Amino acid sequence: MAQGQTEQVAQVALLQQSGIVTSNVTPFNLTAEQIKRYNSYLNNVARSYSDDTAKAIRAVLERAELESLSAQQIRSNLKDIVKLDDYRAVRLARTETLRAGGNASLLSMEQIQAETGAEIKKIWQVNASDPCPYCAALDGTEVGLRESFVPVGGTIVGTDGSIMVNDFVSMEIANSHPNCRCSLNYKVVQ
Repeated sequence: MAQGQTEQVAQVALLQQSGIVTSNVTPFNLTAEQIKRYNSYLNNVARSYSDDTAKAIRAVLERAELESLSAQQIRSNLKDIVKLDDYRAVRLARTETLRAGGNASLLSMEQIQAETGAEIKKIWQVNASDPCPYCAALDGTEVGLRESFVPVGGTIVGTDGSIMVNDFVSMEIANSHPNCRCSLNYKVVQ
């Protein structure tokens, strides 16, 4: 919530620079609907993490049966999953910290748009010097605040011609994959 309040200050300044009256903007507050959407997303993340771990364990056990691995080899392979989980935990923390910031930014701007009546567009912004081909393809894409950059089931054609199918969550913020460093920018439509 504090991050949404911080984002709101910068966003109000953007509107003021565009000549929009912002005196009726109230302090940022998450609505029950926004909390519900975020909790739904978190359930999806947890389910994905659990599914991946279960899949890795099944693969070890299937391989153990096919190759007649010893108990020691099975244990070693299962321990490798835990090591992978350490990496995934770091990746998850980094990704979700950036995602929380992006969500706070978007939700704050949605509130400002509702309270001022200004029409605001969100813009996908690449921040890395070496973006993945999918983020590079989305760089500069503009959509309305309530629109998705890429819906679930939608595709992104990367700058290298590869295709990514979005099978996770609707991309409402500039975040297309774990460790994504992209962010949102905004513009007021006159």
